[in-house]
Amino acid sequence: MDLNKFSESLKEKINIPLRFDVGGISIQPKIYIQGSGGVNNIPVDLPEGNTEIINSNIGASGKVGFDALTKSGYNFGAGLSGNYSKGLLEFPEELQKFGALPVQKYGTRGIDLNRIDAYLNAPSGLNLRGSYEPKTEDYSVRAGIKVPF
Repeated sequence: MDLNKFSESLKEKINIPLRFDVGGISIQPKIYIQGSGGVNNIPVDLPEGNTEIINSNIGASGKVGFDALTKSGYNFGAGLSGNYSKGLLEFPEELQKFGALPVQKYGTRGIDLNRIDAYLNAPSGLNLRGSYEPKTEDYSVRAGIKVPF
């Protein structure tokens, strides 16, 4: 399999706008996901000499939601954002003498939900927005109105 061809075809598939109508409401799903990973060495200076901790990790974050528009002009939507991470630290024998474990795993337990957002824009100019962050239990609610002049 040619990885470049696969990557280009995936980009084309992702960029195709997806919109469908349900009972007079036009709905457009929104999906954004990014990821990273790698292996890096963390230098450690010791009196006996230098050594390295090997850090291997992968991670992803993103948002999944939708925007909707009614025939009467109401626009509303919602989204969930979250992240996932997994890693492994490998400690050399020189650091294990000081109590370090040979290997230490870290990361999330599945996907961590970071934020929930929702909004409503009415044709009258009324705007409502809200968000909730489960980790901190913080929430925000805003209301406004657009007045033409």
